[in-house]
Amino acid sequence: MVKSVRSSLLLLLAIALFLPTNSFSMTVLAADLPDLVRDSQSIVHGVVTQVENVVLNEADERVSEKELRALTPEDRPNGLRAFTDVTIHISEAFKGDHTKGSTLKLRLVGGTMGPFTLRIPGMPSFQQQHEVFLFLHDTEIGFTPVGASQGVFRIKRNGPNNAVAVHDMRGMAILRQQAVPQACAETLEADGACAPQTGAGFPAIPKTMPIESLDAQVRALLGLPPATGLRVAPQSFPKQR
Repeated sequence: MVKSVRSSLLLLLAIALFLPTNSFSMTVLAADLPDLVRDSQSIVHGVVTQVENVVLNEADERVSEKELRALTPEDRPNGLRAFTDVTIHISEAFKGDHTKGSTLKLRLVGGTMGPFTLRIPGMPSFQQQHEVFLFLHDTEIGFTPVGASQGVFRIKRNGPNNAVAVHDMRGMAILRQQAVPQACAETLEADGACAPQTGAGFPAIPKTMPIESLDAQVRALLGLPPATGLRVAPQSFPKQR
């Protein structure tokens, strides 16, 4: 019971912090790799095969490109919602129901509606043929990265035996949670004395690390056997039309 209450408290705190503080950054709690592994419903390594702008109306119906082109700067896109759908071809599935060789689709808030553009600071962007390592949770709109860009690693390859995972945190302001008093391990006081405290901090994960290191750490945290051989380079993946 105590564990579930504490988990709920941390979840509510994370939601409260997951809001833009200004037009340039999104404020989030720093997540360590074990946090990402624990909070993900799916963890996959793969390549982006398609990026698509999607606009829905109030009835959740897709708005056609013709209708969007008819919008002018004087119009108001009332009732319209812009998303970006990203299709991933999976080379390795570590957690969740997805399998190697299958595809999954992410849905990110933000996109274009004719002359209007909705951008969310800290929300990752994707391009076709980019190789990525993703930590995902399933939301009302579909799969999205855990903690926005915190759940996205981009794989940069400099030859067949030299690949690094890049953790790009641009557009994000990081808060580090301070230690909760030991007395709070068994109870949560009503006066808020045991509420988690936060302060300015730094990303909890290195900006770059060898892909083998990221792969091995995720496998160890999930109790999976070590990998055999190098991951497949993105050029080997089919494009989706």
